[in-house]
Formats: sequence, structure tokens, C-alpha cells
Amino acid sequence: FANVVDDHDMDITHVMRGEEIIPSTPKHLLLYRALGFEAPVFAHLPVINGSDGKKLSKRTGDTNALNYRDKGYPPEALLNFLALLGWNDGTEQEIYGLEDMTGKFDLKDINASPAVFDPRRLDWVSGHWIRERIGLDGLYARAEGFWPDSASGHGDDYKKRVLSLVRERLKYFAELPELTGFFFADLPVDPELISGHKQLKKLSGAELESLLEQAGASLEQSDFSVDDLTGRLNDLLDTTGQKPVVLFSLIRIATTQAPASPGLADTLAVLGKERSLQRLRTQLDALK
Repeated sequence: FANVVDDHDMDITHVMRGEEIIPSTPKHLLLYRALGFEAPVFAHLPVINGSDGKKLSKRTGDTNALNYRDKGYPPEALLNFLALLGWNDGTEQEIYGLEDMTGKFDLKDINASPAVFDPRRLDWVSGHWIRERIGLDGLYARAEGFWPDSASGHGDDYKKRVLSLVRERLKYFAELPELTGFFFADLPVDPELISGHKQLKKLSGAELESLLEQAGASLEQSDFSVDDLTGRLNDLLDTTGQKPVVLFSLIRIATTQAPASPGLADTLAVLGKERSLQRLRTQLDALK
């Protein structure tokens, strides 16, 4: 009763609601008629299921929008993702801005079958917005409050360089500490990064030391521009006879102590010569 009166008082013309309300619709229509109100146009939408195929509920994952805000998903990306839950304009387009969506939306394009709330798809949409649709200055402004504590002593220019490198892998801003920590602080040597590496674990300690010594000697002569570093790293492949998966992985682990990083030459250039060489020496000492 309150629902019907409220819609009438607010001049509601169209009501879109979940299909589980269908059994109540005849009762509402009778109330509109009994009260002498003109009934709005009703549309009943399919439910949204979780990845397990069951109806999405407040007990399923991060179903509170504020959780996604707190993780640092761009609002545009979350809106884009939500709009595609059960709606398609008949094209293969997957990235929509608000104006694009409002211009193309039509009720007839809503699917009849339930949509699936897939967090991996949200991550993909969000990553696309971060890489392609939001400028670096805009990203940097939004990143405030998400940097690791160790970033506090570094300037804006340095942090922007770091952000420009990791944005290719960034899906939401709460990932920044994990993706960028080694740019701001020296992490302890983790032996498992080498012992657990599919290729590096096959090399002896002496072979690993030799590769690091050759790398250090070459990089010592570099001006640490990306072009010069790229050339020297490629030359090291020739002089050592190693594959990139071996040599580059070893240098990356030694200089970042992380399981993954942006492109090696770009990473070294941002870290700088002094810090990169010191980390190579630290890794070398740990192997002896």
C-alpha cells in the first residue's frame, strides 16, 4: 500500500524491479485501480547471480559498493561493470562512459536470463579504465591514501614515474603497496624467489654469482637511461649465453625482491643507478 501511494505522490511513470517481485504485481495493480491512480509501466529484471550460480546476496563477497570504493576501484569502472550486468546494446563494445551508456540504453536490450557478478570481469574493466581512460595526473590524484607508508618521503615526480610503470598491472588502487613497495624501500632478500624459480633453481650458486657479477659490471657503465639499459641488457644475453627468462629474472629478483615487476629496463631506470647496483651487491653477498 505504501509503495503504491509513494509512487503516485512522486509521479513515478516507470518502475524497474527484480523478477522476484512479479507475484506481487497483480496486488499492486489492484491497489492502483482501487485508489483511482494511473498505474506506472512495470518492467521486471532478471536476478544477478554470484560466480557460484546462486542469487547474489549481502553475504556474497564485496556486495557493498563502499567496499569497492575503499579498495580504490574507479567509480567509472564500477558503473561500467554494473551496467553490463544483463544489458548489451547489440554490439561487442565493453567499455562505456556514462554519456555513452545513457545514450545507448534501451530497456528492450536487457537480457532475460540472470546475469553473473564476476569479480574477475570487474578487475578487467577497472584495469582498462586505469590503463586507457584515465590520465596519469587523474590517476595520481586518486592514488592518494593508497601508497605504501614507505612512499611518504618521496616526491610527486618520483611517485608519478612509479605509477606510470605499474598502471599496466594495476586493477584497483589498494594494490599499490604490493606492486610498488620495492620502489620506495629495500626489501629483505628472499631466497625462495630464486630457489622457487623454474629456471633459476637449475643453476649453481657459482653460476648465479657469475651472472650477477657480469650484470653489475655492465650496469656500472650505464647512464641508466631506458635506451642504454635496454641495449646493455640485450648485450648481456649475448655475452652470458643465457635466455631472458634466466638472466632478466635474476636481475629483476635481485633489484626488486618481488615475484613480478614492470619492464626491467624501465624499473631499473626509475630505481636509479646507486640503488640498483647496491641491490645487486646485496643479492650477490646473500649467495656467497
